[in-house]
Amino acid sequence: MDAGQRALLRAYFEEYLIDCDDLINVTTAARMLGYSQSAIVKWCVTGRCKAFLVSGKYLIPKICLIDYLMSAEAMCICQKSFRHEILLKEFLDSMK
Repeated sequence: MDAGQRALLRAYFEEYLIDCDDLINVTTAARMLGYSQSAIVKWCVTGRCKAFLVSGKYLIPKICLIDYLMSAEAMCICQKSFRHEILLKEFLDSMK
């Protein structure tokens, strides 16, 4: 993926998450991306996705969630959620 396509994909994710607060809780992230809450927490605990632990709950800055979705690691998730797959397919279809 070249720099131009990466910029377009970032804009696509930003538009998809536009109605979310700047800090996204695990439940919302899981619902928006189709992953389990435990998978999202694992991303936070392992440092893959930067997050703040507040009162025992993770809050993920929207920009950090987008950064993670743009990362090579996220692109290489072998078993992407159905929702994640749909998002990527919709983006690719919009590029045609």
